Amino acid sequence: MTVLGWTAFALGGILFLWSLAATLRANRGVLVPYNRAPAVVPRGTVAARSIGAVMFVVAAVALGSAQGPWVVLVPVAVLAAGLLAMIDHNRRASAADAD
Repeated sequence: MTVLGWTAFALGGILFLWSLAATLRANRGVLVPYNRAPAVVPRGTVAARSIGAVMFVVAAVALGSAQGPWVVLVPVAVLAAGLLAMIDHNRRASAADAD
C-alpha cells in the first residue's frame, strides 16, 4: 500500500501542478480569481485537477495506516505551493496593469 500511496501522491501532485501552470500561462497578465473560474480555462485542466484531487485522497488513505495521520500534510503542502503560485501570478499581473 505504501508504494501505491506514494505513486498516487506523485501523480496527483503532477496533475494538479500541471493544471495550475497551464491555467496561469493561459491567463498571463490577467488576474486569476481565487473563488471562481478564470477568464480562460485551458482544455483538460479541470479534468486534471479533479483526477489530481482523487489521487490525493487515494494517497492519504493508502498511506494513512502505514505513515500515520501526518501524511495528510504532504498534499496540503502541494496545494499551498499552488496557492503561492497564484498569489505571485496575481501580484505580477497587478504590477503589469499598474504600469
